[in-house]
Amino acid sequence: MPITKLTPKQLHEAHEIPEVMDYASVQHQYVQLTKMWKCIGYRCKKCDVAFRSKIVLINHRDFCKVINTISKKRKIN
Repeated sequence: MPITKLTPKQLHEAHEIPEVMDYASVQHQYVQLTKMWKCIGYRCKKCDVAFRSKIVLINHRDFCKVINTISKKRKIN
C-alpha cells in the first residue's frame, strides 16, 4: 500500500480553518527522511506566535494583544 504524498497546496487545504485564516497561516515543513511535507502547526500573522492545536488557535482571537488593541490610527477623538 503506497503512501500518498501531499503537495504543500493540498496540505494547506486539508488543514485550513476558514474562520481564522484572516489572522493566521498554516505552517509546513519538508521532512528529508520521508521526503514528504507535513503540517507542523499554525502561526498568528499579527503577533507571530506559533500554535500546534486548532482549538488554541481559534481561542487566540480573544486573547491576542495585537488583534484586541485599539490602533491610534483608528482612534476617534
